[in-house]
Amino acid sequence: MAAVVLAATRLLRGSGSWGCSRLRFGPPAYRRFSSGGAYPNIPLSSPLPGVPKPVFATVDGQEKFETKVTTLDNGLRVASQNKFGQFCTVGILINSGSRYEAKYLSGIAHFLEKLAFSSTARFDSKDEILLTLEKHGGICDCQTSR
Repeated sequence: MAAVVLAATRLLRGSGSWGCSRLRFGPPAYRRFSSGGAYPNIPLSSPLPGVPKPVFATVDGQEKFETKVTTLDNGLRVASQNKFGQFCTVGILINSGSRYEAKYLSGIAHFLEKLAFSSTARFDSKDEILLTLEKHGGICDCQTSR
């Protein structure tokens, strides 16, 4: 037992044969890795000599996806984009928050965020909604922002 305590003490203090961690991660090593190495005085706005220029993807010739806004009979506005891929996103935006709140309605955005998906006429609880979404590979995330 005493040998284990002594070994642990040496390891924590960095002394003895296990003190190599001090050599690897001490101030000299920090200075060596953070000084810039072979490129110590080149500003970040200049390319590094001998390093090839990066090749970036271009958007020329790619189809631009326009957002189509449709207003339903009940006044609900639906914005949609026709993008092809393996993922789908459904978002609901509600005009609430500090911009739309009066003093007596303070906090309504947070209230809506927490209660909007708690239950529906078809699902009795938030858990039922989440289980159904997860069964089809979906997630549910509510956020408020300005």
